Amino acid sequence: MSDWATTIWTFWTAPVRAERLAVFRIAVGTLVAFDAAASFAPHAVDYFGATGLFPARLFEVSQGGGRWSLLSANATPGEVHVALGALLLSAGGVAVGLGTRISCIVMWALLVSLHQRSPYVMNGGDFLLQVAALYLMLMPAGARWSLDHARRRRRGEDGDPWVPPWAFRLAQVQLALVYLFTGLSKLPVPGGPGVGNWISGEAIAKALGTASMGRFEFLTTIPWWVYAPLTWLTLGWELLFPVLVCFRRTRKIALLYGVAFHLGIFATLEIGAFSFAALCYYLLYLPAGWFGPETPTVASGGKVGV
Repeated sequence: MSDWATTIWTFWTAPVRAERLAVFRIAVGTLVAFDAAASFAPHAVDYFGATGLFPARLFEVSQGGGRWSLLSANATPGEVHVALGALLLSAGGVAVGLGTRISCIVMWALLVSLHQRSPYVMNGGDFLLQVAALYLMLMPAGARWSLDHARRRRRGEDGDPWVPPWAFRLAQVQLALVYLFTGLSKLPVPGGPGVGNWISGEAIAKALGTASMGRFEFLTTIPWWVYAPLTWLTLGWELLFPVLVCFRRTRKIALLYGVAFHLGIFATLEIGAFSFAALCYYLLYLPAGWFGPETPTVASGGKVGV
């Protein structure tokens, strides 16, 4: 088998440290609980009720296109609050690792249900959290740093700290594909509107100047060409991210730029939980060596990948 084929095979089959899954689980569960309490709870009936932003009539029509939700079209305020409370409880269960698999399944089902019931309140962060919840359902996410693990240890069943990798790898690939296709969507296309704001270097300046998103008016007084180098650098980073994270020498640079990028977005734009939802995925790239030996025992399956 060639070196490249061996590397790819190892990437998808070699076990990974369970702690790397645990930090992802804790971050996602915590963020879902916080977002539900801070963003959804104060406006729950307006967002998800029968006469809210997406009234029952529109929801019923949209169900013909495959939209589904555990929350009915004519949900009463009480039913809305019960669903939201269940989401908070399940997200808390995910964060602390209590009944981890069931908590992940319930959190995913309720996230999808609420988001589908009122698509007008969704943003990119909501989609990222939905997908993160799906991957957590498939991961042995409670194998470490969880109440489930603590209970197993009391019974003398500590378990192997190295776990199957495939769902973990899918989540890593998910982030890379998000950036790649986000970058591709910013490129001009034949028959399109022209060079586009990203190629011209005006995109960041225009985003900061959008009344519905920009946090600080003084940023709009800065000439657009000052932001142009950052605009082009960000576009290049998005397009190259899947390649940059494949190599140790460039991975740290790509991830550090991403952290600065998302914190900068959060500081300057009103975009909800998007930045923190994306940063949850960055925890999947923490080095295995931070949590113990970088390679598992022979009994656990041999050398580990990225």
